[in-house]
Amino acid sequence: MIILNLILASSLLVGEPGKNMTGVWNWHSDPNGLEEVPEESFTLHLLAKGTEIRGSACFIYNYGSRIDCPVDECNVTGTMDELGVARIVVHSEYFDTNETGTLTHEDGILSWSSKSFGPAYRESVALRRRASSPRKDLQKLCSSTRKANGH
Repeated sequence: MIILNLILASSLLVGEPGKNMTGVWNWHSDPNGLEEVPEESFTLHLLAKGTEIRGSACFIYNYGSRIDCPVDECNVTGTMDELGVARIVVHSEYFDTNETGTLTHEDGILSWSSKSFGPAYRESVALRRRASSPRKDLQKLCSSTRKANGH
């Protein structure tokens, strides 16, 4: 009985696991805003429901000469574990490959970690929330992509 009460109490404290990851998150290589165009930028539009995470990722590199963004597509899928770590797969439009990464959220910062997708020569970056809700068509887009791709 005590164990059950602890489980119920902890689930009330945690709330919906991925909810704090919902929103628009952004990182760029010029945090002081001195460059007119930053060398790199990375943006995530995320929707989290329960332990499921969907959305879109956009990575722009070399002052815009390489752009890896989906065109009207939900290119991020993943799940969140009980510790709040999201393991996600991003479909790279540029390379036409699926790349993996992890997301964690702490103190208003979303940490992205991947060895194969995102900001070059960095194993992890901290993204700041730009908006609390992602683009309006993302839910519909991810829902239709899910049906089309069987995810």
